Amino acid sequence: MATIGIDLGTTNSLAVAYLDGEVVLIPNSFGEFLTPSVVHVSKDILTVGKLAKERLVTDSANTAQLFKRSMGTNDSFVLDGQVFTALDLSALVVKQLIADAEAFLGEVVDEVLISVPAYFNDRQRQATKAIGEVLNIKVERLINEPSSAAIACHELGTYELFIVFDFGGGTLDVSVVDCFENVISITAIAGDNFLGGSDFDKAIAEHFCQVQGLDFDSLDKTVQSSLLLAAERCKLKLQDEETATISLVVKEELYFKKYSQDDVREIIKPVLHRVKKVIARAVKESGYTAQDLDYFILVGGSSQMPLVQQYLKHILNIPIKKVADMDELVARGLGTYLAIKERKEQVKDLVVTDICPFSLGVDSFNEDFQKVAFSKIISKNTVLPASASAFYQTHDLGQSQVQFNIYQGESFNVDSNLKLGEFSIDVPVNHQKHEVVKVTFSYDINSLLYVEVDVLSTKEHYIYQMGRGKNMERLSKSSHLDRIKTISSNLNSEPVYEALMEKAERICQELPYHIQPKFIEKIAQFSRDYDTAFNNIKKKQEILYVFKRYLEQLESYVYGEDLDIFRDLDDDN
Repeated sequence: MATIGIDLGTTNSLAVAYLDGEVVLIPNSFGEFLTPSVVHVSKDILTVGKLAKERLVTDSANTAQLFKRSMGTNDSFVLDGQVFTALDLSALVVKQLIADAEAFLGEVVDEVLISVPAYFNDRQRQATKAIGEVLNIKVERLINEPSSAAIACHELGTYELFIVFDFGGGTLDVSVVDCFENVISITAIAGDNFLGGSDFDKAIAEHFCQVQGLDFDSLDKTVQSSLLLAAERCKLKLQDEETATISLVVKEELYFKKYSQDDVREIIKPVLHRVKKVIARAVKESGYTAQDLDYFILVGGSSQMPLVQQYLKHILNIPIKKVADMDELVARGLGTYLAIKERKEQVKDLVVTDICPFSLGVDSFNEDFQKVAFSKIISKNTVLPASASAFYQTHDLGQSQVQFNIYQGESFNVDSNLKLGEFSIDVPVNHQKHEVVKVTFSYDINSLLYVEVDVLSTKEHYIYQMGRGKNMERLSKSSHLDRIKTISSNLNSEPVYEALMEKAERICQELPYHIQPKFIEKIAQFSRDYDTAFNNIKKKQEILYVFKRYLEQLESYVYGEDLDIFRDLDDDN
């Protein structure tokens, strides 16, 4: 039995294994590592990969691509009269990669690790995990693509702080990665699940139609597919040549246009501006500045475009580090993660921490604004696994039930966020005072969410687990939930910081009264700075060092050790 990793991409997918101490990419039946994420169905014959991609033109009506963008939605794809979801089609791609892996490895694959965009929401992650149910294979672990790329790039034993810019065919992920000794920590992430190289193709295709007096949306689907492929070829040709020509036959009439690099640069400018906004959001949320960052790593096939690299060099104030085989980097990191999972000697001490890509919470009535608003319980960029609690009270006296609606997102307006699920609990009918409940969210590294509710007056305890769809399953208990809370407690433990705060409290009591207010203000500022650093390991250490030195100086003052009546004992002979 074997475990493999799969980089399930929007446009191309790869399989990888860890063999004899090395990461090994698995070739498909064509001897190639990249398998197009395309599915064709005709007359009950199913084709996945390279041959299916060719049929995007010859039989586009029965061929599907870019379906990863629809993961976790109710979108459907009709191929040869059969209805498929994005989950169904993704499972077919994974099934093909597993078959290629079994042929290459000579053994049965019983478990798969799958990479996902860091910015995938909970529904998208649940749909990806459900591939295991469809194929009857174990899919316990999802790896964020930038995390996987960081594993592949990081040089063990060194301190590095870099940005992973993962720009594929259909999605963009930007992550700030803090590598300290044997720990790889994702500090902040931002992304766009509907932004990739295919958007360049569409922008070029729509421009071609505009100058030719055609309407892209009105074209036959087969003609659209043909034009998009021609736009992709034009884009790729311009990586090495100064000009490229697009030609298209519509109703026996030939249309063509020559494009230069400058032409395409102008056409894709709006798409690149969206890229810049994602980069800015990730860096801003990390708390770092350009001076802190060592370099910028490009990952994904769309990063190879010279126009993209030129744009990044133009807007960035930090160096770009080019890595060979950018479109294989996520897969290679997955291979190393396989070794970490199996505690192989080469990487047994390597620790990888990831973060929550979205805030999680409930809807609650905000008295200040007199409206229902989003109340966060676990904030975005919290290190996973995470567990956090909040207290709420019933809205009305005499209320017998409380409904909890679970949301994911960043908007104060609850309706602008993604609703994940809902459930109701009974509370005692109390006409004298509002009943109070404690709500605890626990979220693991595989996007599995547990919600606990404690009714304080009755000690009644409810546990719900997020499942597929919006239905939440009530549990009596969960050992997995207990492990999440234990690990979260250990991760969030700050022994050095807590020890220094204890020391500060002791010193405060011993300071003269006229100095105490200024000291309390100083300690509060240290605490705010430390909280603001969030996942910034280096910055936190610097703050703790300054905090420690400050307290040592105060302590010396309190006990009078710096008075000149004492001689330096180090001078004794």
